[in-house]
Amino acid sequence: MEHSQRIKSSVPIGLLLPVLAGLACNFGSRSTLSPAETVPVSTEAIETLKVNLSEVAKQATQTGQIALVIDESQFTSLLAFELQSRPDIPFSDPQVLLRDGRIRLTGKVTQGNISTQLQVEATANVDEAGSPHIEILSARLGPLPVPGSLIDELSTELDKAFSAEIKARQSDLVIELISIADGKMTIQGHLR
Repeated sequence: MEHSQRIKSSVPIGLLLPVLAGLACNFGSRSTLSPAETVPVSTEAIETLKVNLSEVAKQATQTGQIALVIDESQFTSLLAFELQSRPDIPFSDPQVLLRDGRIRLTGKVTQGNISTQLQVEATANVDEAGSPHIEILSARLGPLPVPGSLIDELSTELDKAFSAEIKARQSDLVIELISIADGKMTIQGHLR
C-alpha cells in the first residue's frame, strides 16, 4: 500500500447517519451528552496510521503475517477527516473509544436546526473463515434508545460494508483475531 493512497474509513457512516438524523428530527431531542474523554484529532495520527499500514503491507509480503494496531486517536482522526470530506453526512465531532472489547462511538447528529448526541457501542469479531464482523450492541440518540430492529438492520449493513472494505483492500487476507483493549484495536492475520 502506498503512502499517497487515501485511507478510507471502514465505518460506513453514510449508511447509518441519515436514518439516525431522521430519528433526531422526529423525536425533537436537543440533548447533548459529552463523551467521558476527549480523543484528540490530528493529521499526525493519520500520518502515523499511513506509515503503520505501509509497514504492515511490507511485513505481509515478506512473512505472510499481518499485525496492525490502531489507537483511539488514529481511529477518531480517520473518521473526523473522512467526515470533513463528506458534507452530505449529518454527523460531526466523532470520538472513538476502544476499551474492554468494545468500540464506543459518540458524536453529534444534526438535521436542520436540531442537534443531538449519538452514542453507539459495537464489537468486532472474526468468523471461522477469517472474515471480520461488526455488531452494534446498542445505540442512543440523545436520551432515546434506538429500537432493536433498527440496530439489527444497521448492524447488518455496517457488517457488510466493513467486510467488503477489508476484502477490497486485500482479498487474500485471513483475519485471525481482532482485539480491543486499553485504547487500541489490534488486527492479526495472514495471507492465504
